[in-house]
Amino acid sequence: MSVIDKLSEELRKRKNGEELASILLEYVRDNDLCEILKTLLPSLRDEVVRYEFVKLTPAEREAYRFVHQKGVVTYEDLKQLSNKFASFKHKSHASVIMNSLVEKGLVGKIKIGREIAYTTPREAVIWALKILDKLPRECNPKDVSDLTSLPLIKVLDILKELG
Repeated sequence: MSVIDKLSEELRKRKNGEELASILLEYVRDNDLCEILKTLLPSLRDEVVRYEFVKLTPAEREAYRFVHQKGVVTYEDLKQLSNKFASFKHKSHASVIMNSLVEKGLVGKIKIGREIAYTTPREAVIWALKILDKLPRECNPKDVSDLTSLPLIKVLDILKELG
């Protein structure tokens, strides 16, 4: 199921879905308004995270803070969180938590040797640009998204910021 299909399905479920769809459609139809929307949505998401309105489990919240504190985190590093959350003792459980943060655009994936590591979205994009040997304005954002597992909208926002 595509992201557009998922959005459509979510809008249909909501009591005010028709109203939200109408607002989105107004912005998407106009190129200038669409650019404004693309700029504002990532900053809104960042604002939501900052004020902890994003729905994170306690383990996700702790892992998110840990990544932002450490910079780059491997599964081995995540074991340090097992004193608070037993799920970090197991690689498969830690992976589920971390992949949830990646899907939400809060953390990016990178490869260090043969191992997967997690870092801030900005650092993940910079890592991908190095792997691709491209400048932000030269790269294909989809390639960066594929390498980091970050949502495309987050990658576009970071690439714009990096110039």
